[in-house]
Amino acid sequence: MTGNHAGVIIVFSNCSSISKNRITSGGHGIRLMYSCNCSVSDNNVENCELGIHLSYSRYNTINGNTLTNNSVGIILLNSPVSPNTTYHNNLHHNNFIGNIVQARIYENGSDTCWDDGYPSGGNYWSDYAGIDNYSGANQDQPGSDGIGDIPYIIDPYHVDNYPLITPNQAPTPSPPIILIRPLSASIHQGQSIIFASTVSYGYQPCTYQWYINGTQVANKTSHLWTFSPLETGTYHIYMLAINDQDNYLISETARIKVTRFPGDVNEDHKVDLKDALIVTVAFGECLGRPKWDSQADIDEDCKIDLKDYYIVVANYGKEW
Repeated sequence: MTGNHAGVIIVFSNCSSISKNRITSGGHGIRLMYSCNCSVSDNNVENCELGIHLSYSRYNTINGNTLTNNSVGIILLNSPVSPNTTYHNNLHHNNFIGNIVQARIYENGSDTCWDDGYPSGGNYWSDYAGIDNYSGANQDQPGSDGIGDIPYIIDPYHVDNYPLITPNQAPTPSPPIILIRPLSASIHQGQSIIFASTVSYGYQPCTYQWYINGTQVANKTSHLWTFSPLETGTYHIYMLAINDQDNYLISETARIKVTRFPGDVNEDHKVDLKDALIVTVAFGECLGRPKWDSQADIDEDCKIDLKDYYIVVANYGKEW
């Protein structure tokens, strides 16, 4: 998401999850208002006015996010009328990198926890000036542990007791998988088949494109596609999807067999006397005989008999 006044806004919500978004060059990256028990994780917000804005919200977990080059990395805001409306929020394993103001807290938001204890650790702050010579819960044991020896002071009321020395690495998403269904089918001319696609794991795709026999199908860019072939033959169909990390995903190839409309022997889009005449002329012939006509063998049993004639009669007068 790029250039929006707000990337993601959640208001009056309980147990929502905001995850794996990339938001750039906007106003508010992620804003959580009047919400509780929500999770904000593994998002990247950069070059925005406010990275994450948490207001009048409690019991939320903010972790694994990277906030880079924003005017303010994160804001916590209480109501001036009810000063304890933003509390019991947990913020840890986030990366605060190059923000003009890394974190800003208004109205002394209470009980915010800026780390996950020892040895899990807190957040990475690019302006942290401490060193890592010691370890342990009190940082008084010999040997480094990836956690700064002194806390990171946000303001007199808010402290990250276990600042990380190096940026926290976001978990690598599982390889994405794209599936289409059906993978095989047999239909007649004039019939339709609906293809549906599903993308699992990884970053979700933002663009789709269907292909048929290796050629791009014009204007077919939805995860659903209704295929209505007019010509007989075997069609090989697959989907290409591009996710928001510019990864190309290609599905398995579906094989669709399209046969003639029942009784339309000469394929002129209608069943009439012409079709009955073709079957009549070849009636009684078998494969390999002089008057054999494969068009008249409607049921493809290598002989032209009453069954073929019945198919013409049953569909007589139909058009497609």
